[in-house]
Amino acid sequence: MALVSLLALRCNHQKPQVTSPPPLRPPDLLAQPAIPSSPELLKEVADTKAKAEQGDPAAQCSLGWVYHYGMGVPKDLSEAVKWWRKAADQNHAKSQLNLGVMYDNGQGVPKDNAAALHWYRKAAEQNQPVAQHMLGTMYLTGRAGTQDEAEAFKWFQQAAGQNHPRSQHALATMYAEGRATPRDDVRAAQWYRKAAEQNHAPAQLSLGVMYDAGRGLQKDDTEAARWFRKAAEQNLAVAQLNLGIMYDTGQGVAKDLIQAHAWLNLAGANGEESAYDRLATIEKEITPEERTAARKLAHELLEQATKAPRGPGPATPSKSTP
Repeated sequence: MALVSLLALRCNHQKPQVTSPPPLRPPDLLAQPAIPSSPELLKEVADTKAKAEQGDPAAQCSLGWVYHYGMGVPKDLSEAVKWWRKAADQNHAKSQLNLGVMYDNGQGVPKDNAAALHWYRKAAEQNQPVAQHMLGTMYLTGRAGTQDEAEAFKWFQQAAGQNHPRSQHALATMYAEGRATPRDDVRAAQWYRKAAEQNHAPAQLSLGVMYDAGRGLQKDDTEAARWFRKAAEQNLAVAQLNLGIMYDTGQGVAKDLIQAHAWLNLAGANGEESAYDRLATIEKEITPEERTAARKLAHELLEQATKAPRGPGPATPSKSTP
């Protein structure tokens, strides 16, 4: 299938197939690898432009992507905005979402939170889950003009019900913290699990914390370690710290100072400076040969972890937090 046709599918399908965590930050919503030009692509771009000029909103949406990425034409964010606006004015939900992102970022238009909110809401009211999540995020952070946790909860709940993992994580956190709803650890754990099972690293970390603390489900150190590992393998620093601590203490896993050293080393390199305190203690307990093995393992784990997607999300306290 030609490339623009793939983009047309993105524009036509209102409910995405979730195979990995959809993006949270507006810049990531529009991220895509560079696409090489070809005679086939140029022809399809021309065909898409002809349909767009005839008023077809799906083609207008696709043409917006063409200009956004410079697919067979010079990259032109203003032109992308123009075509998305034409489709958005025809109530095309994906284009409304894209236009909201552009205003959110100040790409092709001046940055304008009110305009971003307007277009996110238009798409969200058509049950577009990413737009619902972005709208909830704006209300939660106060970028909607005022902070409104009840409104954020409402939109996260709608997107979560459509299996959107980042909204599932956000909704779980609101239940866990009792924000806009009574605290409910059971529901928090349920929503964390839904997102974690979609390979959403922050939710995997959070579910591990719930197992570790016995919040909302029965305390289970083995399960805590299992979920920490899943998040750690996606290069999430706090999960790497937690997993290193568990290997150091033998909690939920067999005590293994080489594994502990490797994971703590990675956590420290990723910004969790508290990992270095434990690392220094372990350094005194292991042999030079074990130290060499641990550093080799850290390099192997880093190579694997950096290939895995890491999604942003709310910070979760680590095991080292009092």
